[in-house]
Amino acid sequence: MHKNIYVQISAVFGLLGAILIVLYFFCFYWLGKNPLLYMSTFDLVIPVICMTLAMFYFRDRKRAGSMHFWEGLIIGFFTNFIATFLSALVIYLFIVFIDTGLLTKHIADLQDLIVQSKEQINTQFGKDAFEQTVQKISQTSASDVGIDLFIKKFLICLFASGFVAAVLRKNQ
Repeated sequence: MHKNIYVQISAVFGLLGAILIVLYFFCFYWLGKNPLLYMSTFDLVIPVICMTLAMFYFRDRKRAGSMHFWEGLIIGFFTNFIATFLSALVIYLFIVFIDTGLLTKHIADLQDLIVQSKEQINTQFGKDAFEQTVQKISQTSASDVGIDLFIKKFLICLFASGFVAAVLRKNQ
């Protein structure tokens, strides 16, 4: 078997995942919603679905129904990495070069959410924690948003890839 088959399959399904995540982002954007605030759950499901499809494809089309756990992990890792990295990069570039006001709106929305939770934060963590959080939010940059999007999605979906690989593995 060709050694790059893992990367080739992962690239195709990872690119599909990135496109779907970016489309999901733009759906909120075109609806006038803050996509950075509303993207939180379904955009995590997209890479997992793409990893699952990539593993199914590899197992059923390339290996005649057989896949080792480690092969599933490799495919899941690369599919996840490609999908999350490319989507975070596109969103970052959009925020930096096309709609710079989106970051300002995102910061304002986050500050509104924090102010709404002021009493609860003050009670649980103290007034200093609230003030530090407000200050950190106001210093949010586009790179912070891009890195945050990538890391959260990548790490959460990385755990999912192990689970999916374990479920889909079949040894002959």
